Amino acid sequence: MSLHQLRILILESEYTGEINARLGVSEWLGAEMTRVSLSEAQLVIEGTSDPAPYQNHDILIGGTGEDTSSLGLKLADQVGSPMTVFLASILPDDLDPDILRYDLIVAPPHSQLSGDRVLTILGVPHKFRPSPLTKNTCSEPPKLALLLGGNTRYCDGFTPEYASRLGDRLLRQADLWNGKFTITNSRRTPVESLIALRKILSNVEEEFIDWTESGSEGYQNILDNSDIIFCTGDSLSMCCEAAITGKPLLVTCDEEALEIYHADTIRRLVAAGHAHIFNSPVVKLPQPVQILDPTKEVGLKISELLKARRQIQR
Repeated sequence: MSLHQLRILILESEYTGEINARLGVSEWLGAEMTRVSLSEAQLVIEGTSDPAPYQNHDILIGGTGEDTSSLGLKLADQVGSPMTVFLASILPDDLDPDILRYDLIVAPPHSQLSGDRVLTILGVPHKFRPSPLTKNTCSEPPKLALLLGGNTRYCDGFTPEYASRLGDRLLRQADLWNGKFTITNSRRTPVESLIALRKILSNVEEEFIDWTESGSEGYQNILDNSDIIFCTGDSLSMCCEAAITGKPLLVTCDEEALEIYHADTIRRLVAAGHAHIFNSPVVKLPQPVQILDPTKEVGLKISELLKARRQIQR
C-alpha cells in the first residue's frame, strides 16, 4: 500500500496488543520488517552490538507497554535516524517528555498532544483486515462469540467472583436468544476466572478455543463465523479487531474489571457507533456496528508524513 518497499524497524514488546499494533501497521504498509528486542536495542545504543542489521530502515515504530520512549529515540540515532513513530494504546495524564520528540505520535485524545505530528485515533491498530467472508445475515439461533481479556497492568479485577457474575449475565443473554457461545481467551485471562466462567456457561458453550492453540487463523474464523460478538472491555485490541467486522458488538464496561483509560475509549467507541455496551441482557438482537479501521488510518498518516520527509531530504 506504499509507493515502494518500505523497511520498518519494530521495537519488540511483551504485550500482545502493543506488538500486534506495530506489526499490523507495518503489514498494512506492505513493509519489510525487522524486529529488535529491547535488550538488543540497549546493546546497540551502548555500542556493544553491531548496528548494521538495524540500519537503512525508513521507519522505527515503538510505543506504549514497556517504558521505551527514550530507548526508541536513542536507537534511531544509532541506526541512521529513520522516521520515528510512537503508537500509544493508552496514555497517563502526565506524559513522558520523550514521547513529544517522536516524528509521529498516534494516541487517544490527550491534553498535552496537538499539532501536525499527532494523530488522534479511536481504538488501536491491529493485524486484522475487513473480511470478505463477513456474513450480512444472522443465523437462527444466532451464533455467539465471546472474546475474553483479563487483568491488565493497572487493574486486577478479573477475579473468579467477577467472572462468575459476568457468566451469569452471559448465560441469561444466551437463554434469551437460544444461542451458544464460541469462547476464546487471551494470555491475560486468569485460569481460575476462566474455569468459573466456563462452568456457568457449560450448557451454552458451543466450543472453547484456547489462545495458545488457535493462532491468528483460528481467531479469524471465530470473527468470521459468528453473528454477534461479545468482548470484555479490558482488551481494546480485541474490541477493535471485532469492530472491523461490522457485526453487532457488545462490550462490557464494568468498573471493577476495567482501567479508567480503557473505559474512556470504550465509551468513545459506543458514542461513534462502533460498539454497544453490554451491562445487562437484551431481548432484541443488536444492530451491526460501524466498521472501525484504525490500522488503515495510521498507515495513511505514516505514508503522508514519509512522503513529505523525503521531499525535504532531496
